[in-house]
Amino acid sequence: MYTARQGCIYLIACLLRPGAIDFATQLEEDFFTPDTDANSDYNIIQINYCSLPHYILELPCAIYPEAEALAREYNLQLVPGKPHCIGGSEFSLSCSGDMCFTLETSWVGEHAR
Repeated sequence: MYTARQGCIYLIACLLRPGAIDFATQLEEDFFTPDTDANSDYNIIQINYCSLPHYILELPCAIYPEAEALAREYNLQLVPGKPHCIGGSEFSLSCSGDMCFTLETSWVGEHAR
C-alpha cells in the first residue's frame, strides 16, 4: 500500500484508457520539464490493478487547475476517488478522497450521455 504525502494530489489512470499516456507525458513536459528542478515534483508509479496496468501521478496540490484543464484537452475528466474493482482488492493507495482523482473519459457532443 502506497501512502499519500501531505501537500500532494494523486491522479490515477488505466494505461489502456485513450489519452491517459499522452496526458501524463504532456503534463510533465508543460509543467515539470525533464532535467529541471521542477521535475522532482513529478512522480509516476506504475501498478497493476484488476489485472490492468495503471499509473499514479504524485503531484503538488497547486497543479490541480492546470491538470484539470489539460485533461479536458485529451477528452478526460478528473473524478474524485480511486478506482474500484468489483470483487477485487482495494486500490493500493492510501489517501483521502479529496486528494485522489481517477482519469475517466469525458463524453461530450454527440457522445454525451
